[in-house]
Amino acid sequence: MVKNVILTILAASIMSFSEEKFEISASISKSKIYENEIITLSLSVSGADKDIYKNIQQPNLSSMFNTVSTSQSSSFSYVNGVANRNRQYNYSLRPIKSGIFIIDPFTIVYKGKTYSTKPLRVVVRDGNTSSPAQGRSRQQLSSIRSRQSQQTKNIFIETHISTNNIYLGEDIEYSIKFYRRISLWSSISIDQEDMTGVWQNALPIASERVVRKNGQRYYELELIKKTIRPLNVGALSIPPLIARFVVDPFSGEYQLASEPVTINVNELPEPVPDSFTGAIGSYTMSVSSPNLNADSNAIQIKLTIQGTGNTEAILPPVIQDTVQYRVLSAPKTDASANINTQIFEYVIIPKITGELTIPPIEFSYFSKDEMNYVLLTANPVTFNATLENLSSKESSFSAQEDIQFLKNNSIINKNISILNETWTILLFSGINSVLILIFFYNYLNSKQFFSKTSKQKTRKKIIRHIHGLSEGTSINEMEKILVDVLNYFTDYDHHAIHPKDVELSLIRAELSDPIIKGTMQWIKNSQILRFSQEKQSDSNHSNSESLKRILNHIITEKEAK
Repeated sequence: MVKNVILTILAASIMSFSEEKFEISASISKSKIYENEIITLSLSVSGADKDIYKNIQQPNLSSMFNTVSTSQSSSFSYVNGVANRNRQYNYSLRPIKSGIFIIDPFTIVYKGKTYSTKPLRVVVRDGNTSSPAQGRSRQQLSSIRSRQSQQTKNIFIETHISTNNIYLGEDIEYSIKFYRRISLWSSISIDQEDMTGVWQNALPIASERVVRKNGQRYYELELIKKTIRPLNVGALSIPPLIARFVVDPFSGEYQLASEPVTINVNELPEPVPDSFTGAIGSYTMSVSSPNLNADSNAIQIKLTIQGTGNTEAILPPVIQDTVQYRVLSAPKTDASANINTQIFEYVIIPKITGELTIPPIEFSYFSKDEMNYVLLTANPVTFNATLENLSSKESSFSAQEDIQFLKNNSIINKNISILNETWTILLFSGINSVLILIFFYNYLNSKQFFSKTSKQKTRKKIIRHIHGLSEGTSINEMEKILVDVLNYFTDYDHHAIHPKDVELSLIRAELSDPIIKGTMQWIKNSQILRFSQEKQSDSNHSNSESLKRILNHIITEKEAK
């Protein structure tokens, strides 16, 4: 009788856990630290049916702490056929200076509702101290494995991995499956330390099913499944996963530990061709016929790469600008493409009229069968640029500055185009600069032309323009504001967006990787938005808000240094 009551209470408890609500909370490992200590800021998310790290709005910590590293871990439970996962996002922080600091709340938008954590208070004291190392010890793992020996035949877990030997840039598929021949009286919870120096992508796990293993009938449940892409060469260790469960109310908790896995990440052989963009495997390439986009006054071509390997990691092959045309690449996989296909879209903006030719596009991939690089070359792309077949609407011309300079391809204009070559401009600019410097040398020395006051005025003007960003701001105006910020806070010295130069200027300014990646992604998204034929009503609002956040982060980081 007592046993039945216990089992009934246990079953009711398990049922109540299956209806988990969405909740978030933030915590810190210590509220009082010294200047040389590192604390961990943790965000816990429970009740989410997927990884929602992209929806997390982090507090601005740049003026208080340096972010040493980030990681995430998860625990998993499976109750009455319902899977629940708790996720924890950890940020290791080192204080910049002593003082009392308030860490603002995290904000998450989930299923149309906004959730926020409570603010946290941290006291950073003068002086130095040391902190103990963390991590699961070998003794702990040995203890866990000794506890599982009784149920080895009835319950066990297996680690599945696609390969132990890869090249830098390749993915591995990693999963752990749970097998049982007996009933369980509790949920299965899992815990696994997170890895650093990798990209991880969690995949949907399969539902429990009946399989045959070693001639026996088992229930198979996938506990974890993901792809892992190492970011560094060398040995990569995947830590063991710990699964906890109760077989019956009287035997206590059982634990199973998977075996740790080591992946050997090899460096690609030298020399690496200039046309190599990260493809490893076996591929083919084709280029579509040029297509006139009358709305944007530009020519569009599509480059298709198909094959097997790390297709998702391939970057678009480079088509160089010339004096005859400008090239914008908007890498975007077509909705109909499968996992073995990448389709890259290029926008060609003519600068002169007449028949124009794009030289053969080159694409290289590394073949593991041949252990060498294979070069693919597409046929040249030829198209005829005339004023007659381009839209003459004034609004279209003002939307793209390059079209305003469309000229007949005469001998005079060819000479003018030579004068517009970079080396010619630099030569004449250099001569003019020397003359101007000689003429104004004494004046600039005595008058302090570039005063602190003028810089403050420029900064206030930039801040005012950033605050004025809205869904009514055009793409051209957004790019102009980005250029102004880059010119003021970095060594960027162009008046238009040149993606490679933008990235180099951000790197030389020692800005953080998230800001650099966010800025480059915004430029790509803006190019896609400019030339997309299917624009959503809220796309401009989203684009302007993204730029506002990026620019505020750039200013905050630069002024904190």
